[in-house]
Amino acid sequence: MQNSSANLIYEDKLIILGLPKYYIVDLHSGNGEERTYKEILKTAWSVHSPVLYGQELVLVWTYNELWKVAFINIHNFEARYVGIPNT
Repeated sequence: MQNSSANLIYEDKLIILGLPKYYIVDLHSGNGEERTYKEILKTAWSVHSPVLYGQELVLVWTYNELWKVAFINIHNFEARYVGIPNT
């Protein structure tokens, strides 16, 4: 895994964010699974300071001075995106 940049705990799971994959580890059993991001999350974007907001994980992605916010459903990891205009 490259660019491992953040970890967070949600309910009883540890989520290890990295590129090109992320890992979910059950804290009770110690069992883990590897998953691949959907859509553009597979690219070489960088993750900054993840925030859990309700049922969504909010990530800011940057690439070549372009900024985008990904809102990722914590249960199925489907994402929606909002671009941030350059000022």
